[in-house]
Amino acid sequence: MSTSNVSLRRPWGLRTFLAFFWASLCLGSHAAACNVPVFRYALERWRPDNYEVVVFYDQELSAADRKLVDRMQLEAYERPELGNLNALTVDVNSLREKWLQELWRQQGSQPELPRAVVVAPQKPNRGAVVWSGPLAKFDLPSLRDSPARQELSKRLVAGDSIVWLIVADKQTQGVAEAQKLIAEQLSALQEEILLPPGIGDPGSELLSKTPLAIRFSSLLVDASLPAEKSFVEMLFAQGSQTKTLKQPLIVPVFGRGRAFDTLPAEELSPEVIADACRFLCGACSCRVKEQSPGFDLLLAAAWLPTGDASSATGVEDRGASEPQTIAIPPGNAPQIPHSKVADVVENSPATAGRSHEWWLVAIISAAVCLMLVLFPLSRSSSANHSL
Repeated sequence: MSTSNVSLRRPWGLRTFLAFFWASLCLGSHAAACNVPVFRYALERWRPDNYEVVVFYDQELSAADRKLVDRMQLEAYERPELGNLNALTVDVNSLREKWLQELWRQQGSQPELPRAVVVAPQKPNRGAVVWSGPLAKFDLPSLRDSPARQELSKRLVAGDSIVWLIVADKQTQGVAEAQKLIAEQLSALQEEILLPPGIGDPGSELLSKTPLAIRFSSLLVDASLPAEKSFVEMLFAQGSQTKTLKQPLIVPVFGRGRAFDTLPAEELSPEVIADACRFLCGACSCRVKEQSPGFDLLLAAAWLPTGDASSATGVEDRGASEPQTIAIPPGNAPQIPHSKVADVVENSPATAGRSHEWWLVAIISAAVCLMLVLFPLSRSSSANHSL
């Protein structure tokens, strides 16, 4: 009872400050509580960003063209398993947004209309052109799907932690060497890397019944196949590499088809492979997708199965009312060495934001302690002065 009376006598400013401190502390603890591996968190919670088919036209579209655009717009919302793709129509006589003005300018002085331009979905890649040409030559099925992408999404849905794409054609040199290096490193890392502890605890629940394990694989993408042309162009358009296949292009993919990075085979090393695998298999350090490295691929897939790879029901697991808690053997959280990939991770906005958040908690804690010490002294001094 006396404790309650003392707390009620505290000035409102101090009580408010204390409440703010505890709220900040709780928020900081919550931000660091997720122990679900990055690859699994991305598979269960990160929706792929939509690619946009920007259709430029003059005054009006024909009935057939309007039907195609309406189909893409409808499927973007009602059939997401057909691919993360949306359509936007733009009359060239009323271009208002700057990025659309620039995109139209890039099409040349007299492009054939209507014209379709497929652009990447998110910053910093939004506006990166994946495909452009007359709408009459626009091939929707090959744009959003291909044999390699079907196999990629199948593996991710089945529970592969990371699928390492090796993109090459018949003239590419060093394919066998790249395959050997990746296979050797993935085999060793699959035995070495352990799942983070605490999976299944509050804040670290799993949302699907897909088996959780450290499992890597590699997939050779034959860039010489016409069916893979759009896919290969998509990788080059958003990656940091020039469009050449003198050597294999290496792309680690996780989650719902998110490419972690693109790099030529000459930059591949055991350290780079290990850094990427350890980070993506470590406890999720970033709950905000936009703050994580990489970019989404255009894939036709039904994500997040509720039982096995053949029972996928769509982008949301609406069949289970409660998250599924799965017992995981104890393990050690993987450590990320300071190297090329690790630097990207350590300098990401998510990591920096969490560090700043704990600094804020520490500063508030110190201020509260100081106020708790000074406030009784101030009251004692005032009482002595009155005497």
